[in-house]
Parts: sequence; C-alpha cells; structure tokens
Amino acid sequence: MTNDYSLAHQAAQAARALTVPPLLVSALLVLLFFFNDTVFATVSQLILALVFLVLIPLAAYPLSYAVPTLRKKGRKAQRDLAFALSFTGYGAAVTYGLITHVESPLLLIFLTYFLSVLGLLFFNLVLKKRASGHACSTMGPLVFLVYFIGPYGLPVCILVAVLVVWSSLYLKSHTASELIFGAVSAVAALFGALALMTLIAAV
Repeated sequence: MTNDYSLAHQAAQAARALTVPPLLVSALLVLLFFFNDTVFATVSQLILALVFLVLIPLAAYPLSYAVPTLRKKGRKAQRDLAFALSFTGYGAAVTYGLITHVESPLLLIFLTYFLSVLGLLFFNLVLKKRASGHACSTMGPLVFLVYFIGPYGLPVCILVAVLVVWSSLYLKSHTASELIFGAVSAVAALFGALALMTLIAAV
C-alpha cells in the first residue's frame, strides 16, 4: 500500500516537473521556430521571445531564494514575484512586438501571454478566486500548438492536460476550480488577443 502510494506520488511529482510552464513555453517556441515559418523571421526573435516569456518569469525562483526578505516570506512571496515578473516579461514582449512590427503570429503569442496574466490577476485580486498559474501557463502552449499546427497536436495536448489536472489534484497543489479558472484565463486571453489583433490591423 505504501509502495503504491509512493509510486503514485513520485509519478505525480514527475508529471508536475515535466509540465512546468517554462519548459512547455520553451518547447512551443522552439517547435514553432522549426516547424512553422510564419511565426519567427529571425533567430534573434526566437531568443528574445525566450527571454521575455521564459527567462524573466523564471527569474522569480532564484530571486526568491537569493533575497533574504523574500526567502523568509516563503511560497507566497515566490508566487507574488512570479506574477510581477511575468507581467513585466510579457509586457516587454508586447512592447517589443509593437515597436519592431514582428510577424502577426508572434505578436498574437505575446498579446495572449500578457492578457493571460491580466486574467489571473483579475481572478485572484478582483474576484478573490484563486486561479492556477500553472494551469494557465500550461494551457497557453497547448492552445497554440493546436492553433498553429492543427489537429495533429491534439493528442499531445490532451495527454499533457490530463497529466497536469491529475498531478495537481493528486498532490493537492490546486483544487478543480483553481485549475478551471486558470485554463479559462488562457483561453479567454487568446480570444482577447485575436480581437486586439483585428483592431490593430484595422488601424
């Protein structure tokens, strides 16, 4: 019995580790760079996208351990810093995209990520409903995989989504409602970004 529990627990932890947002976002960007020639015009655009969408938000974790005052506050300080740096990185991505006139698909990705973090802030601060950042950041790459690659990416997306939901519930990292709110933030962000793209194109 203990053995089964231990194996299940380890499997859930492994699933969480394999579906961490930075890893999924990095995989999405690299896949699109090699298999979809409409997103990136240059290697430098890929590098900057990785900096804005991956490295800046990821900096929250080493910083939360390196800064003594943040380390004392524990997981909450780490989560708050992750929100702040995600907002900063995604906002910088949108600014860069608009100033340099990146390709429309890349700008769509930047806008979606920026709106997704606004959606999370809306759920958490305005509605006082905790939304899972993990679910939101996981759903983003999955939605884009289907959006850019088509139905071929659907089996992978379903598998990853099932792993995220199961591992999060099993480890009690999130409740079902928190996962739903996080996923809704990501999907709503995509539709919001598409609407904004239509407005930008009309200007």
